[in-house]
Amino acid sequence: MLGADAGGTKVEALAESVDGRRHEAHGPACNLQRLGNDAAADVLERLVRELLAHYPDATRLVLAAGLSGAGNPADREQLTRTLLARFNDLPLDTTIVVTHDADIALEGAFGTGSGFIVIAGTGSVVMARSHDGTLHRKGGWGYLLGDEGSGYAVGMAALRHLAAVLDDALPPSALSGALQRELALPDQAALIQAVYRENFPVQRAAPWVCRAAETGDDAALDVLTDQATRLAAQVALLARSLGENVAPAVALLGGLTRETVYRDTLTHAIRHAVAADGRAWAIAPLPCTPVEGALRMARRIATP
Repeated sequence: MLGADAGGTKVEALAESVDGRRHEAHGPACNLQRLGNDAAADVLERLVRELLAHYPDATRLVLAAGLSGAGNPADREQLTRTLLARFNDLPLDTTIVVTHDADIALEGAFGTGSGFIVIAGTGSVVMARSHDGTLHRKGGWGYLLGDEGSGYAVGMAALRHLAAVLDDALPPSALSGALQRELALPDQAALIQAVYRENFPVQRAAPWVCRAAETGDDAALDVLTDQATRLAAQVALLARSLGENVAPAVALLGGLTRETVYRDTLTHAIRHAVAADGRAWAIAPLPCTPVEGALRMARRIATP
């Protein structure tokens, strides 16, 4: 049984035999939309073969792979077919399930049960599984069209704050000072060059927003509150549309939710956004890693 969490930053893969022996492997970013079908298959094939080398007596392979950028069913079906063809040479009974990375997170949080997940990493998305097993989604449009409350969105809001400070439109803040000092963005020329010429990874600014917010900096707190409120609104929108068809439970995951100040801000924003629902909502971090969720999915598929 093999689970893979193929995200926009890296891939984590975890294999487990029926007697409990585990091995893990890691690979580069594997967003299906950015890489395309064949390149994504290359990444996954290499990791699967690396892990299978630890199980020379295996007779069956069950792979559950959750990929970022895999929201389109046709894309998932194509990648599944490609991977099955890639493993034709193996003397194994092979089952492959390619799904969205949010689906493996739902598996990790609720098993086959119902609930919501909110992902706030480099990007963001809100997904829910209804009681009948149907998946529903809000957001996840990518950094150009959406990704509210994500590391990218928080980072961009922080850089815009810095630009306003450099324009003397806003007073200097702990946040602007941290960005100038820690990210080597002391002036207008440096900021413009970094963003427009050097393809600056905007999400790198997000942790410094959290550091500044922890000191009580108003500018940083405003950025986090605004972005968390935008992301929480998507939870509320999905909750209103689904009603009691989905359990009132939310699991938080993604790199930004590991920042305590952001996680607390987002939790508060979600509670406020769904207050009109009237039910008692459980909101907590994902109880396991997404790759563990993928392995759980593979284990469930493998079990008669």
